[in-house]
Amino acid sequence: MESEFILNQYFGTSATLGLREQLYQPIFLKTHLDIVYTDITNWERSKLLNINFGVGDINGEYKKTSICFMDYLWIKIVDQLRGYGFSYRDILLVKKKMSHQLSFESLYNDLSEHKKKYENTYEQHQIAKIKQMAKSGSLESKSFITFLELLAVQTISKKWELKLLFFKEYPEEVFPFTKEILETIDARGASEAAKFYFQLDHFSFSFYKLFTPFITKGLNDFDISNIAFLSDKEHKLITIIRREFKNLKSVNIRFNNNEITHIEITKNLKKVALESRIMDHIKKGDYADIQIITENGRIVNFENTKKIKL
Repeated sequence: MESEFILNQYFGTSATLGLREQLYQPIFLKTHLDIVYTDITNWERSKLLNINFGVGDINGEYKKTSICFMDYLWIKIVDQLRGYGFSYRDILLVKKKMSHQLSFESLYNDLSEHKKKYENTYEQHQIAKIKQMAKSGSLESKSFITFLELLAVQTISKKWELKLLFFKEYPEEVFPFTKEILETIDARGASEAAKFYFQLDHFSFSFYKLFTPFITKGLNDFDISNIAFLSDKEHKLITIIRREFKNLKSVNIRFNNNEITHIEITKNLKKVALESRIMDHIKKGDYADIQIITENGRIVNFENTKKIKL
């Protein structure tokens, strides 16, 4: 990967002059990417790659021996989707969504239609800039921006900690979210629709982390605003349950003033044959209740209830 490709000057600024040209410079050699080259060639043969970004060939060698940053972003997404178990057919549907072409006229019409709802979450100077484009006739252009490029430009200009949700049940859907996007959804009265996606089984992919190798300050160059749907204690509770779920018999949760204070986890370990194994549990020094059930002198059931303070 070419180390001289840096995006710092564009991060957190609306001065994006030259950004699009930067995004489409074919300077990444396929053989130098952090992805197996044979995987890339297989994906190319299956038409998973090469999204039409509407910029044309910058030079005659484009996409033959090298690719641009936008291509790199898509290849990394494909790599993650394959690792999560998405089939080629699923990824083609994701590609259709990410390559959807948005004309500047359609973006302007959407902004005009929801002007009042956007004013709280969209910077005023950007609204004014789009209005000026309309007056100058720029919106009559046949140019377009793909959904993927829109996400990339917003991630850069706003330093968004953008995450993407992908759904195996609905691979044609891609749900981007940040704190700002969720605020916009709420302002437009579409919260129930958003909840539908969050309740589905999904793969959460950190889109913004794809940009960190190309900024000199790495993660610190982003304005990180964690989107927390769970409290720290709720997250810890879920983590403990997930770690122990194979042997769980029951979980008791204790509250005080609507806040979790303690949990009691009972594990059911059958056929514990060695006394040394039981002694291991006793010697740990945890707050725990141990119940041993024997039959004909042999241990047939062993329960260990551990008390954890959160």
